Amino acid sequence: MIAGATFSSTTIFLAMAVQNPLNIQELLDLCIDFVSESRPSLLSCSLVARAWVNTAQSHLFHNPLYVPPDSSQIQDVDAMALRLLEALQSFHHLIRHVHALDFIQVRPDSTVEKICGLGFTHLEKLTIEVDHRIEYWQSEAFVRVLALPTLRFLAIHSTVRVPSSCDTLFRRLSPSIQHLRLACPRWDLREMQPAGDAAAAPNRLTSLTLDAGPAQCLLPGVMRPLDISNLLALSVWRADKISWNTIPHRTMQSLRILNLRLSIFDEDGVDLSIFPNLAVLRVDRAYTLSALCHTVTTLCSPRVIIITASCLNFEHDECDVLDGILGSFDSSPLPVVEFELVRRGDEGQIEWGSRFPILASQNRLRVVCRTWEMAEQWWEQTIDAL
Repeated sequence: MIAGATFSSTTIFLAMAVQNPLNIQELLDLCIDFVSESRPSLLSCSLVARAWVNTAQSHLFHNPLYVPPDSSQIQDVDAMALRLLEALQSFHHLIRHVHALDFIQVRPDSTVEKICGLGFTHLEKLTIEVDHRIEYWQSEAFVRVLALPTLRFLAIHSTVRVPSSCDTLFRRLSPSIQHLRLACPRWDLREMQPAGDAAAAPNRLTSLTLDAGPAQCLLPGVMRPLDISNLLALSVWRADKISWNTIPHRTMQSLRILNLRLSIFDEDGVDLSIFPNLAVLRVDRAYTLSALCHTVTTLCSPRVIIITASCLNFEHDECDVLDGILGSFDSSPLPVVEFELVRRGDEGQIEWGSRFPILASQNRLRVVCRTWEMAEQWWEQTIDAL
């Protein structure tokens, strides 16, 4: 008590009515979100109080088979899959927390097949690695997962030549899938069976990511019933493998975001004038300055141009050439140019205003620092917002 102070009964009642911040669920959830990347911290949170359990479990089981690429510990993913199966079979309420499954390093066996048959209610993202045991991926349990009405993202990785029977993967896909990622350099979709009835309702994709192939995905009718005529975002790692002029005309008109990697074989760059409505271009890598410059000069009316630091040595001659090209756009509004740095500290070693005086004078120059992981997540966050 403060000397000489008096408190009315109303003041005392209001003071008693003030809730403990730890009992406010919204604040509690926000605090737990800050440690969402730390599995040990989430496990500790789940043991504190009943009010903490649901939020902690939602993070723990959001993508339970995910192994960070920079993980310092060797993960036994098969053991992780077995523990996940036991947990979900014992506690069915955990199934609603599973929003993503990564079957990348997991050996396809009865454990994974049983996981696929659990009946997920909120699964949105599925990543699989297809090998020679293609019959496994055609099992009824797995096909049911592919057909889930909640599924929005599908990523397929494969380093082997897959037989034509793999068309099952496409024929029975959920109509809700909007985003497809293929890292299958040895696939030739033209050799597969037609994926479903041509008269069936098309599965319209919003984004397509081609990590090393197959490039035939952009040929008209190849991915039936997957339809790319309304594609908004495209990511290509090997631009030299794409027959750009064979892309369907509607796709050329609809594309808004392009993530591009120019290889050593892209001496002349890519003619992007075929995409008149392209708003965002991100050049992830370019082996020659000429390829980068030729590509940028073909843009119609971009709003944002992102260039990673690996595209340039930031020598004065290179910067002068690029500054002149990027500063010569006359579209309205003028595009913002963003240089993406993946090594912290680079922004302090380069006098950006003096290297790109035209862009700086137009107030269109941006420098963004991202870690390697953040740079990889840029594309996922971009398509997730579509």
